[in-house]
Amino acid sequence: MLAVLRKHGAPYTRLAFTNNRRTMVSVGRDPSLIRMNHAFATADEGVLAAVAVLYTPGLKARKKADAKATVQRFINAIPAGDAPPRRPRRRATHPHDRVHVQRMQDEFDRANKLYFGGKLPRVPIHLSRAMRRRNGHFASQPLEIVISWRLCTHGEEGQAEETMRHEMIHLWQYIEGAPVDHGPAFRRMAHRLDVHPRATRPVKWKRGDPRP
Repeated sequence: MLAVLRKHGAPYTRLAFTNNRRTMVSVGRDPSLIRMNHAFATADEGVLAAVAVLYTPGLKARKKADAKATVQRFINAIPAGDAPPRRPRRRATHPHDRVHVQRMQDEFDRANKLYFGGKLPRVPIHLSRAMRRRNGHFASQPLEIVISWRLCTHGEEGQAEETMRHEMIHLWQYIEGAPVDHGPAFRRMAHRLDVHPRATRPVKWKRGDPRP
């Protein structure tokens, strides 16, 4: 696989396989290393060539757009059960957080009924006190939604609820077998659910409360 990647211009000399389905291909600070979901071990040269183009700096945007489409088609065709299941995380809910978790559950149930016809599965909802750079997170393995504790406690009214609806759109994408991203389908649904249509958004914080 490395030989094919280098053949098509990629600079990588090391490859690590992962079971991460949210980030199927990634590169980090180490310029010699590329990480791929283990499903790419079955990819043909055309897909690997597209990966090489997509993750080689300096190539034209048009080439990268075509490569992205090729890689996305491959990812969409991967069976949902291809990756081995992860053990559920053990999360203990702080007693003071229960009221906020219930708030998020109430918003989930309300939005699910209003916008999704009640078709979204009820997934575990957790708060994270360590989450500082993000407002929320959707995970597929195991299925769960995590919301920032600071957003629930220090954000103005409705801010945490908006993040819950944002993550619900990702859950909907996953259930529908669509890419879990912030593309056109996400933006259309975000407009319906009164959600900021981008991956990040400015947050309104309560006056006098500490910022994350």
